[in-house]
Amino acid sequence: MQQADQTDRAARQLRAKNAVLRKFRQAENETLDSLKTAVSQFFSNRKQTGAVVAKATRFLNTRGGDASPGLVIVEFGSAADKKKVFWATGKLAGCRVGLDDDLTPLQQKQKG
Repeated sequence: MQQADQTDRAARQLRAKNAVLRKFRQAENETLDSLKTAVSQFFSNRKQTGAVVAKATRFLNTRGGDASPGLVIVEFGSAADKKKVFWATGKLAGCRVGLDDDLTPLQQKQKG
């Protein structure tokens, strides 16, 4: 049990600067660089926080034989940048994109 707690704590530290974007549109011929640019533009246009996006990775949903756009894991330049974006979530009103914390498997299980 103690090892699981240590593993979860280490995973939380790794995910401290991460957030999850849901239903973020997928561009045709999307690359990692173009995705990072699109996510950066989304945050600067919608939220106007000046947060730095260090990395963006898309995970495709392939359940049911259909490869639909899945989650985008966004790594910010710092935990402070992530906090700025979460404080400005009200600016997402009217937008279909969702923003969540990047939770560890143990946190997801506890959340239910």
